[in-house]
Amino acid sequence: MTAIPPTIAHIQRVVAQAFGVDLRDMRGKRQHRDVARPRQVAMYIAYHLTGRTSAEIARMFLRDRTTVQHSVDLIENLRSRDPGFKAVVQACIDGVGDINQLGQVEAAELIVRELMGELRPKLLAMASNSPTELLARLKALTEEPAPCA
Repeated sequence: MTAIPPTIAHIQRVVAQAFGVDLRDMRGKRQHRDVARPRQVAMYIAYHLTGRTSAEIARMFLRDRTTVQHSVDLIENLRSRDPGFKAVVQACIDGVGDINQLGQVEAAELIVRELMGELRPKLLAMASNSPTELLARLKALTEEPAPCA
């Protein structure tokens, strides 16, 4: 079986829990170090483990791609200078693990949550343009027959 990389949403949850911050703050506007550092660690891990581009990672954190690159550079620098911090980041990486270690249902839930996170801004934009059209499209999607396996 091919290894499936962890989702960004899963990384956000693991890092938020490890640092004791609210998951909403990982995507929030707060810039205080107690929130910014875990967010930077999560971006660093996502950059190295998911195979996603900086722009894709940035969208999941409601940030710009340059913020992701700054975070990656900063965390690499801090890891090289501070063995204690390096151990904390490694513990987060180990905590993320491999999505293949999860059961099929848990893995599917993680993937669906991440997809919904990526689709949310698009759905909100559609709703602000034409709520009726959005509802019609969503209804049409739920009425389509499921593809045969």
